[in-house]
Amino acid sequence: MNKNPEQFTNPESHEQPSARQIEIIMVRHGQQESYEDPDSKLSHEGEKQAEEFSLAIIDEYRNDNVIIKIKKSTEVRASQTADIITATLASKIENDGIENIKLLKTRPSKHLKTTGALGEMMKAGVPSDKVVDEWLYNYEKYPEAKEPKDVVGQLNSVISSAQKLSERLPSDEPKILFIWVTHETAHSALLNSITGKNTEELGGSIGHLE
Repeated sequence: MNKNPEQFTNPESHEQPSARQIEIIMVRHGQQESYEDPDSKLSHEGEKQAEEFSLAIIDEYRNDNVIIKIKKSTEVRASQTADIITATLASKIENDGIENIKLLKTRPSKHLKTTGALGEMMKAGVPSDKVVDEWLYNYEKYPEAKEPKDVVGQLNSVISSAQKLSERLPSDEPKILFIWVTHETAHSALLNSITGKNTEELGGSIGHLE
């Protein structure tokens, strides 16, 4: 699991944060049955990946006093991934008698849905290992594709909401862990906007549940 949380604190307090501690883990959905079908369901391997991710979360936060809130893209593969994560976490928390981890209801978020156009690009002949960069740099060639900057704007919107939430809540309560289940294009657009690098320069494609 590639865990890269972002923590938000009150910028006016450098020694002791006065805001609630919030961590964000944004992950790509599990492996799907077909990459050219935008409505494809998860493969068996994708379901397994979601379960393994959930167990890794439990191992990481088992001794923490934490509230877990899962948000998901409305696309089938992301929604299914999030639902498996939720069910696996709930089962593990109950069966192991873990009282310090509270799991809230999983909710969809339109801000985590991205371009939805990669399948069409692949059908047009773009190789699967080049399709994300094709979208990043040539999106205007595909009328159905959302602009990368718009995807980044969506992500910034939910990040801003999380930051405002942390500033509004008391600091002495359990920390909040957001798990956002989205798509490779979300990660790639965000990283590209920050670094200006393509996927190869950033180390390759974003893996499933990474």
